[in-house]
Amino acid sequence: PSLRPVPGQQIVVDMPKSVTTSLKPQKMDLSVVFEDGSFIVIDKPAGLSVHPGPGHPDGTLVNGVMAICPDIAGVGEDNRPGIVHRLDMDTSGVIVVAKNEQCHRSLSDQFKNRTVIKKYLALVNGNMDEQRAIVEAPIGRDPHDRKKMAIVNNGRESSTEYRVAERYPLFDYLSIMPKTGRTHQI
Repeated sequence: PSLRPVPGQQIVVDMPKSVTTSLKPQKMDLSVVFEDGSFIVIDKPAGLSVHPGPGHPDGTLVNGVMAICPDIAGVGEDNRPGIVHRLDMDTSGVIVVAKNEQCHRSLSDQFKNRTVIKKYLALVNGNMDEQRAIVEAPIGRDPHDRKKMAIVNNGRESSTEYRVAERYPLFDYLSIMPKTGRTHQI
């Protein structure tokens, strides 16, 4: 991006070959919230992995969306076609999947630039000290359990706003708005 070509300079561009995905479409009972020519919005149930990974080679949301929209196979990354954001496997909620490269780039930029407003609802054990607050803490891998995330000194900055929507004797029902997108942030 910083190169300023001068008259007569030759620039050679090596275009990568298009990659075909090894992922297979799999029929699933997915709830489609919205769909148009550019993207599809799925209500992802808890317990469903978004894309293949260790321990989940198939049976993922990506496999199910490929059965609905076979053309997403060449959109974005090979093992994450169309995926612009993710939800943890045990989290339910809507997920947006791009159906073409232009939409993928646009949506990815919106998530990267934090112009997408994300809201979650959660029932938490115990009662929050404050009715409304912003939690700002660095999140990184838990030094004692690499499969978990924790607040650690060398973690990445994280900001989450919450509001108690309903208070119960042993639980609070929260409205949560993450400002950053860290793994297991909520």
